[in-house]
Amino acid sequence: MKTKYLLATLFGCIIAANSLFSQEQKELSVFLNPTKVIDSDNPAIVSKAMELTKDCKTDIEKVKALFEFVRDSYTQDEYDIFVASEILKRGGNSCYKRSILLAALCRAIRIPSRLQYQYMLLKDFTFNGEKKDHLFTHGIVGIYLQGKWYLYEPVGNNAKWKVWIGEKALLQDMTVQFKPHQDCLFPSTENVVLKTFPIYFSDYADGRYDFMMKIAQGEIGFDYNIKYECGL
Repeated sequence: MKTKYLLATLFGCIIAANSLFSQEQKELSVFLNPTKVIDSDNPAIVSKAMELTKDCKTDIEKVKALFEFVRDSYTQDEYDIFVASEILKRGGNSCYKRSILLAALCRAIRIPSRLQYQYMLLKDFTFNGEKKDHLFTHGIVGIYLQGKWYLYEPVGNNAKWKVWIGEKALLQDMTVQFKPHQDCLFPSTENVVLKTFPIYFSDYADGRYDFMMKIAQGEIGFDYNIKYECGL
């Protein structure tokens, strides 16, 4: 009787574990699928992702290769297209565009990725000819590695940091280095204040910037201690 009870308990645990695994896979699937903007099934995206990771043996090595490519392959071009395959072709150093590209490259090799945002306050910063404290929202990427989500700075290059910091720090190198099992983001400083919104999306959408700005400015009630899940 005792043996039968133990076997029944073990069987029940296996069923429960499989159920949890299936649920997790279902929840992750939305962060693997190609979208109109994150066109991870585009041949150019797939080819580039395979090229960059061909010598990698682990997912950590693959994410490192993709992250460093997106971080370092920027250009100063400005254009209004927000589609991963076009961003791959045309470059740019916009956080939203680089986020979309990094997410697409990850999905192309079946690594879940999602878009997230930060509150960013640049103090005493000149923007559109006006020098004062400016508030923005900033795009980053969540990537699922070994059972956990980590955050990555898609414009973590020296050029972007110098723009934010200003003339006095032009010689300062703040390239974001890849480190496994931790977030890889720009740090907050006295003049650059960054805070991550605990809300994420599977795709980029028009109006997202305005929505996040309303949260940043306090126009929409928001609790940073609550994790908001949004698949769209």
